[in-house]
Amino acid sequence: GPALLQHVEVKGFDTGIAVANTEYGITMDHVRLLDQRKIGLANDSNAVSAADLTIEAAATAIVNTAPGGIITLTNSVLRRASEDAEALSNSGVIVAHGVSFDGFSAPSDATSPLSGFWQDRSWHQEQSQPVPPLADAPPPPPDPVASWVNVLHYAKSSQQHPRDITDSLRKAIATGASTIYLPYGRYTISDRIEIPSTLRRIVGMNASITVTPDRKPEFSRDTGMFQIDQPGPPLVIERLAFDMTNLGDQLAVGLTAQRDVTLRDIVTAGTSLLDRGIGGGRVFIEDVCCGSMRIAGPAPVFARQFDTEGGDTRILNEGSPLVILGLKTEGDCTVLDNRDGAVSSILGGLLYIVRAADPTVPAFRN
Repeated sequence: GPALLQHVEVKGFDTGIAVANTEYGITMDHVRLLDQRKIGLANDSNAVSAADLTIEAAATAIVNTAPGGIITLTNSVLRRASEDAEALSNSGVIVAHGVSFDGFSAPSDATSPLSGFWQDRSWHQEQSQPVPPLADAPPPPPDPVASWVNVLHYAKSSQQHPRDITDSLRKAIATGASTIYLPYGRYTISDRIEIPSTLRRIVGMNASITVTPDRKPEFSRDTGMFQIDQPGPPLVIERLAFDMTNLGDQLAVGLTAQRDVTLRDIVTAGTSLLDRGIGGGRVFIEDVCCGSMRIAGPAPVFARQFDTEGGDTRILNEGSPLVILGLKTEGDCTVLDNRDGAVSSILGGLLYIVRAADPTVPAFRN
């Protein structure tokens, strides 16, 4: 970990999903565990953050074996599927944000759905606001693979490594294709890449893109390597690394347009992940590491699994609705600076300091 398990169903077996170790957190979204013979979800010492988790238990739905283990459940259901089934065996902490028991007996003083936490075997009821719904990202366009455009089809033959694909990207985009892809490899750009409304999906195939030191003078470091300034239908950017290791600061994705953007399986190394302006559309972050982000404006941001590593301020929220299901950090930092009426909900995760923490650095500033 950290990792995202999403849209997964496990039927049968002794154990449905088993998680262990202290680092670095597992996030689950839309997961169903059915008819396990012993344990639906087993956790030994880790941090598990789940939303829309359904366990139909033939034996024990959840086993949280270690005092240091934490499981957070959001809008989830534990269903009794046999007379001998048990809901929980807990030696750590299990947090409930709107959890329903179906066939199991709820704690005596609890109201359904449950909001509170179990510490070992003790239930602690807490009054809390309903969790904002975690909207699903729009589906990618249903383009057949045969219609995808290969960026390297427009690349000149070159011995340069890594290859500069600034013009190739622009030519591939100019075809009007809905989906373009970049075969696995290391590439560079010398100028920002503007994303038009016609482009709806960029598939990186785990390739990396770096800005060359001889960048265009007008290409500033606070401009996105991918800049989204035109409104349009939903856009997906997936399986791509924005790599500026030891080359100075750079923004990976800039968004000013009213357009839904999904960032899925993205790595940022030495770059900021996202700057979403006041007029920017909704953003969906799914299994992303490691840069910081700034968001502004009224459109919501939904982060399923967001790993942000380093010092200073990792998330600057200037007035936006933000929901993070599974958060992970690495380093002594201010995780969230929440300003200008921003409403941020962090439902679970792991703040990993690594070394001794500086007591003058707050984890959260509101």
